[in-house]
Amino acid sequence: MTDLGRRLRRLFEPGRGRATATPARPNSEPAAPSASVRPSGRGEREALRGEPVTVIRWLDLADRNLRWTVDALHAAGIDHWLVDAPLNGPRQLAIDAEDAAESLAALRLAAGDAAIYLADSAAPRARSAPVLIAEAQPTSSSWKIFSVALTPDGLPLAAADAAAELQLWTRTTPETEPLGNHELFAVGSLLAPGFTNRWTHVLPAGESDLTTVTVGDRPLPTPPVTQTRQVFESTMPIDAVYTWVDGADPAWVESKNAAAVSGSRHALAENASRFESHDELRYSLRSLEFYADWINHVWLVTDGQIPPWLNEDHPRITVVDHRDIFADPAVLPVFNSHAIESQLHHIDGLSEHSLYLNDDVMFTAPAQPEQYVLASGLTVFQPSRLTIGDGAVRDSDTPVVAAGKRTREVLERLAGVTVTNRLQHCPMALRRSVLTELEQRLPDEFARTSAARFRSPSDLSVTSSLAHYYAFVTGRAVPGRLRARYVDIANPDAQGKLDALLLQRNYDVLCLNDTASEALDETDRARLVEDFLSAYFPYPSSFERPQ
Repeated sequence: MTDLGRRLRRLFEPGRGRATATPARPNSEPAAPSASVRPSGRGEREALRGEPVTVIRWLDLADRNLRWTVDALHAAGIDHWLVDAPLNGPRQLAIDAEDAAESLAALRLAAGDAAIYLADSAAPRARSAPVLIAEAQPTSSSWKIFSVALTPDGLPLAAADAAAELQLWTRTTPETEPLGNHELFAVGSLLAPGFTNRWTHVLPAGESDLTTVTVGDRPLPTPPVTQTRQVFESTMPIDAVYTWVDGADPAWVESKNAAAVSGSRHALAENASRFESHDELRYSLRSLEFYADWINHVWLVTDGQIPPWLNEDHPRITVVDHRDIFADPAVLPVFNSHAIESQLHHIDGLSEHSLYLNDDVMFTAPAQPEQYVLASGLTVFQPSRLTIGDGAVRDSDTPVVAAGKRTREVLERLAGVTVTNRLQHCPMALRRSVLTELEQRLPDEFARTSAARFRSPSDLSVTSSLAHYYAFVTGRAVPGRLRARYVDIANPDAQGKLDALLLQRNYDVLCLNDTASEALDETDRARLVEDFLSAYFPYPSSFERPQ
């Protein structure tokens, strides 16, 4: 266990880090030595027992909890059916409420002494107060069933967020009230406990023949309606695009220094922190595979550089050189992210829909495609509460502020509207056709931005601002509300924020930005990032070379 793991566990374990044994779960692989952990979130702080796991995807943990629950019900001969299993979403099962007591007994028998938990959704702060199934006295019509997965450091990797949900559906009687939509149903129909899934809230009596669907490796009975494509379900291919630079590469540094002639650019345009690599890309790819493995293909855009750990033979990743995407390769080399981002839509083979990520952006919770691209094809962008600032571009404006103001100028000219807010640092959903159209409408601005070797007050921030607002005003994007966390690793409070993230895992995405590296010793800064990322994403992804 690392020093970080020991320190964090002392924050939330009983007995200051004493480990407690957890027997292996029935019908499962033998468990490694386990530890007591605290549930994340607010509420009671009763310790939960868990077991270390080695997994690649969050979905594996969700399907493991589903498989365990199904096996327990099947062994007891209890009829059950799958209600819903959205991509990277909760696994929902249902039983007849008349079988509730028998089902609870079956779950207790299957669990034995193993640490299998039940969170009763009717209980206050249910996500924070699960109890062992052996002790559970659920009062609600929906139970979350799960085991706690731990990292090698004994930190919580997944718990109730990957639970299998077991719903108790009730049979109608002559006295049953109509549903909220005034739907009528025959006596003996099965009703869901509220409007809790995407598909249906009633299995009509005499019409409830079930079909079969495979989830993970299990064929499960399910209503036939679930076998169609749900209207809000995104199924189009969505790529991921990264830009990356190794700022310590001697050849790259020599090229950058040769280009850094005197000029009137802002000091932050050449700040060393813009080009430093703390191996964030390795961990961002781990986060992608763990939380968003539905990504179609990954494109890594670099200046002829390849991370030494990258598995170049991986069929789902392609390294793209700047020379292959710049409309005018004569402007190269460039050391300006705005310039590179203005050319990403030239990637040969890029899908219409993609997520653009800086290497310091991570997925930190299970991601659904619909959070980024709606089934209609509309992209979703994330406005920030931070405003751009008033007035025209000033010499004192940071490159970020200047680019935001340029976006405002362009939108006022093209659409007669004013942009006031920045966007959050998170995966940016893009449409290739929108970027192409913008370049056609703004050829001079794109050419000027792509030729700016360092960040310039005349730059357009295409992928981080302009494309999203332009798509919005032309009816091709809508605002969303991701839980996004931004941490400046040079800030004195960064350590506390990262510790809280490790324990709570309560954000959808995270950006570890470094805007003022000189404020913190480089060694301390690198250690801070490495300790956090290796603890949050401890398992190598398939994008890495085998060790």
